[in-house]
Amino acid sequence: PLQGAVVTVVGTPARAATGPDGRYTITGVQPGARQVTATFLGRAPQTRSVTIEAGATATADFALTPAAIALEGIVAIGYGTRQ
Repeated sequence: PLQGAVVTVVGTPARAATGPDGRYTITGVQPGARQVTATFLGRAPQTRSVTIEAGATATADFALTPAAIALEGIVAIGYGTRQ
């Protein structure tokens, strides 16, 4: 399980972070067909389709695979004083 993955209902502000067991709960989502995306740094994001029925619970499971991330180089310059 990945703790701290962010799961978002696409097109809404609804989101949650996964807990230590990799589980998450998002409440207040309107019924209907939805896209749910899971993201985690260093992993490829995944999107699943779910249909939410009024008063019911929908489940979307993810298995995020490792993915390389291209980083830009930085220049660090330090200044000091003589004592």
